[in-house]
Amino acid sequence: MTTISVEELRANLDRYLATAATEDIVVTRDGKPFVVLQAVPENGDADAALLGKSEAFWEMVRQRRQEPGIPWNEARKQLELAD
Repeated sequence: MTTISVEELRANLDRYLATAATEDIVVTRDGKPFVVLQAVPENGDADAALLGKSEAFWEMVRQRRQEPGIPWNEARKQLELAD
């Protein structure tokens, strides 16, 4: 991860956009973290990339994995899917 100032980003935008393709870049404003530049995965799924890094998302996954499941045939009936 690289950390740069807003001013450095403005002065070298093309360089840091290229760098962001391979690593996250923290941009600071007044010495404090402001934004993170992060490339979208090659498949273009930015939402999936964000969820993959979301602690709230993974906590929801952990909670749901603790819930009892239902058999596939029952799920198909509830979803009104043809057999």
